[in-house]
Amino acid sequence: MNRYPLWKNLLVVVVLLLGALYTLPNFYGESPAVQISSVKATIKVDDKIHARVVETLK
Repeated sequence: MNRYPLWKNLLVVVVLLLGALYTLPNFYGESPAVQISSVKATIKVDDKIHARVVETLK
């Protein structure tokens, strides 16, 4: 007993799915983060550097 063509129903479903996908970031809050990396590719960030950065940020 559906009075509307299939393509209109599919269009409504697609628009609703895209709208839900578009609003997903609003459900997750932002959490501040700091990315630690070396300027030189040969220097790796080890535990000593990590501990120093953590102490500095406190």
